[in-house]
Amino acid sequence: MDEAKGSSRGRRVPLTRERIVDAALAIVDAEGLPSLNMRRLGAALGVEAMAVYKHFPNKAAILDGVVAAVLGDLAESAPEEDWRKGFRAAFHSLCVLLHAHPNALPLVVSRPSASAQLMKRLTSTRDLLLRAELPAGDVSRLLRAGLSMTVGSVWLESGGFVGELPGETPFMRAAVDTPLQTSVESSRGLTPPWSSCEDLAAGIDLLLADPATGSSATGVACG
Repeated sequence: MDEAKGSSRGRRVPLTRERIVDAALAIVDAEGLPSLNMRRLGAALGVEAMAVYKHFPNKAAILDGVVAAVLGDLAESAPEEDWRKGFRAAFHSLCVLLHAHPNALPLVVSRPSASAQLMKRLTSTRDLLLRAELPAGDVSRLLRAGLSMTVGSVWLESGGFVGELPGETPFMRAAVDTPLQTSVESSRGLTPPWSSCEDLAAGIDLLLADPATGSSATGVACG
């Protein structure tokens, strides 16, 4: 089988990159990341596994496609002029998308640069905060805190990830460059280095500094 059959009468449905990514995401959603392999993907599409390689060079490229699909509806820019509203909207919308595909969360965490959409939204939010004349160091920490809180919130609410992390996730690596540390920060001189819990604590302090923002400043609650 080189192409999937579209009906009992034998009409074939062309195999496309979009179909492959959709099938891969469906497997991840229904069965979890460990179930996604080329043989399983080929079976879901009704083709031999090797047929998939005509459209993607390797599994890593498919995983990048899955991340892009999960985050595909994330707006590229922050239309709000108020920096608090823009900050809240950015991470709330990210939370909603992640909540819809919790089994893909380890991929989003480990392959954030796969989605240009995410980078554009983070960059737009960064620029909004800078236009509000927040100190560059504070902007860096606010973005990191917002991203950490959003991902952590979805992770805790969804549960079930222990023992299902792919080997390439940051949790199993000694060091990893974060998207904020590279693409988002470098172009505007946001230089404070990532310092794990200390940096997150500083970000939380900034979120709590203005009582007017209230307890929902990051907007990560989603249902």
